[in-house]
Amino acid sequence: CCITRLEDFNKYLLICDSLVETYARSGKNLEARRLFDLMRHRDEGTYTSMIAGYGMQGEGRGVLKLFEEMNKFQIKPDDVTMVAVLSACSHCGLVFEGEMVFKKMHSVYGIIPRLEHFDCMVDLYGRAGLLSKAKEIISRMPYRPSTACRIHGNTEIWEWAAEKLLEMRPENSGYYVLIANMYATAGCWDKPAKVRTSMRDLGVKKAPGLM
Repeated sequence: CCITRLEDFNKYLLICDSLVETYARSGKNLEARRLFDLMRHRDEGTYTSMIAGYGMQGEGRGVLKLFEEMNKFQIKPDDVTMVAVLSACSHCGLVFEGEMVFKKMHSVYGIIPRLEHFDCMVDLYGRAGLLSKAKEIISRMPYRPSTACRIHGNTEIWEWAAEKLLEMRPENSGYYVLIANMYATAGCWDKPAKVRTSMRDLGVKKAPGLM
């Protein structure tokens, strides 16, 4: 509040970006937007903070409108912006829109998708029940699958994802814990014991406090 009372405060881009992010992260989108509209200049950081704020509140259409505005003003998004947009699409069920954004990342914006972007797409398809598409994304991602590959309640798909995790790092005790917890969540009570037996047979020791 003290900063916004200063004369010409809005000519200091870095300060304004920080304030917008502070309001947005606190869930105060009205305050963030009011400041956003007062700013003389905006960059990708300004838009990313505002997009993330809308995404947290489930305002998917607001996210897409801001993203279109960035393009209109020729403000190039960065990889963090793309994570914010894809995450919002996932949480708001905007499957087609998320697919389009993901496809344009490299071809239009020159951004090579990272693990976080693939995670968002797995989550997007998983939430929408498009499990075959989620599996396809996991199959072609050039990174080790992460915990986002716990595919929303479908045992067959996340068992397959779990196998991929163990192929990558069979010595990682955290992966075994993740798999055991997934079985327990699905009500497959006999399988967590088998996971622990596999750990013992392979000589994998769990980290303290896990499982």
